[in-house]
Amino acid sequence: MADSSLPEQWSAYLATAVEITDHSGKLVILTGPQAISTWTFEEPCWVITAWNPDGRVVTPAQNADANRLLEADLRELESRFVPATGRAVEGPPHHEDGYLVWGIDRPTALDLGRRFQQDAVFEISAELFTLITSDGAHSVTRPRVSE
Repeated sequence: MADSSLPEQWSAYLATAVEITDHSGKLVILTGPQAISTWTFEEPCWVITAWNPDGRVVTPAQNADANRLLEADLRELESRFVPATGRAVEGPPHHEDGYLVWGIDRPTALDLGRRFQQDAVFEISAELFTLITSDGAHSVTRPRVSE
């Protein structure tokens, strides 16, 4: 479901290629025009980061510290997760590191987004890629594999 009340700049969020490294060390792109067609994760999966809280650009060390705190929370929740990177597909080069997480529900994912002062989290399934504001008030969905 698309929500036209989302801020215009969020189109950049939807143009994100989410990347992970698989167990063999191969880069796997999960969303966007170069995304893999097969899906092997439990659903839903969430992409959560602690980078650049409240949209403020902070130092690499601050981002790394924040992501370590997020990882500790994920371990405490006994969720399953792997490191992930969200990379801009369009516009100037930009990336944010975080985690692809499964084994948690939507309220937990949104709570983590709020705790780490994120505008939104991503929900990914075999077919869909959804941006959800951390307050849960808005969402917009597109196909996971885009053209």
